[in-house]
Amino acid sequence: MKTEAVNKWISIGANLGLIAGLVLVAVQLRQNADLMRVQILSDNIATNQALDIAMFGDDGSIAWAKAIEEPSNLTSAEIKVVDGWLINKVYQWQRIRMLEDEGLLPAGSTESEIKDGSSFYFGNRFAKTWWKHERKRSYNSEFVRMIDEAIDELNDQENSRWLNQLHEDLRDDTPPPN
Repeated sequence: MKTEAVNKWISIGANLGLIAGLVLVAVQLRQNADLMRVQILSDNIATNQALDIAMFGDDGSIAWAKAIEEPSNLTSAEIKVVDGWLINKVYQWQRIRMLEDEGLLPAGSTESEIKDGSSFYFGNRFAKTWWKHERKRSYNSEFVRMIDEAIDELNDQENSRWLNQLHEDLRDDTPPPN
């Protein structure tokens, strides 16, 4: 009789252990599926970035400077080069947002990256005008809001002033401060 009771308890314990193991496997499968989904989305964005980077060509920096200094004189080819450059930055922010949403980056990472990088990329009239049109694409409204707020704070001459200051400092024979 005692042996039967002990066997019952052992059987119950074994079954509970089996159920707990199955639950653990299910949780791990779910986590793997979530990570696979993030990887697939991230790879898709990286592929788009690679295609746009290929369009930059040898004269990408010339188009970028022209977009800052004389945006109304950009050719269609130059506009496409700068478009690729700007969309890549938005894709990068989108990847950060996706990783943040999945809990792989701390909360606030996207907003911080946008605030930190927006002046270099969007501190000119061309980029701000470009965003006015680009923002209409199928981006998450919260994502658009973050970019809108960062860009709205920028002056159209931000990049121009930066370039002019570099030129001025380089013409000056005084070494830069440490």
